[in-house]
Amino acid sequence: MAENFLTGILTIKDAIKGGFVIAEAILSVVPICNKIIINDAGSTDGTLELFYRLKEMYPDKIEILNIPDYESQHFELVDDVINTHILPSLDSEWVISLEGDTVWHEDNIFDLLTIMKTTECNSILQPGWDVQWCTKTAYKDFLSVRIVKNLPGLKITEGGGGFCINGQRYSNPKYAMSGVPPEHEIEYPRFHFPYLFPGNLLERARRHAEFLEVGNEYRRQNYLDLKKQLEGITFVKQNITPSKNLPSLVKGLAGEPYYYVREDLFNKNWLKELTGLDYGPC
Repeated sequence: MAENFLTGILTIKDAIKGGFVIAEAILSVVPICNKIIINDAGSTDGTLELFYRLKEMYPDKIEILNIPDYESQHFELVDDVINTHILPSLDSEWVISLEGDTVWHEDNIFDLLTIMKTTECNSILQPGWDVQWCTKTAYKDFLSVRIVKNLPGLKITEGGGGFCINGQRYSNPKYAMSGVPPEHEIEYPRFHFPYLFPGNLLERARRHAEFLEVGNEYRRQNYLDLKKQLEGITFVKQNITPSKNLPSLVKGLAGEPYYYVREDLFNKNWLKELTGLDYGPC
């Protein structure tokens, strides 16, 4: 593999407070990424400290930026940070757009790498499954391009949900967001966990309504409805057995009312025993 074959990119703020499985999302791709560039957009909830702990584990792999975000109508802040401050200086052959609530499964993460090294296509078209603890999938047919060759003129779109070249969006009837043809379509999914922790739902909805998608009536109404529904509720841990199909990195959080960063995640031997993947020397 080339010295920098694959780079993961991500910008996020207050991921812990928003109930994002942020540590698990990053660690799920550590074994295949040569570099991971993370922009913390001004976290005050411990997320930035988490990033620096991960950097201590992988000082040559993880790079942290501190570019603040701003109110946007439809995730423009995400696109702006990545397109202005990250993509122009990348020297990797491939790019993977990471989400704070998306985890790749340990059983096929290296299959993805093999495809990148052998395909003649410019991107990978992959299903994204919105998953709860006990349901395998809610939206199996949600296809998107999150992994793409680092071609000249590459830009991210839709808040990281798609890519384009020189601003020219490509529409494929199989999916709604922009991609870079030709695509190599695969069946195994990336696991999207937007609603696992009931105690974090209100903060997640608030940030979407008041910061990420200002003016989106659906986001605003969803936040107001949740605010009424959850008022006065005390969230406690539930006895839940997670689906065996889920990535091993997230199963230990099943039933938790709030997301939290487990100390075991900073133990490379524990990670290797859990996933069967090599997380590097201790």
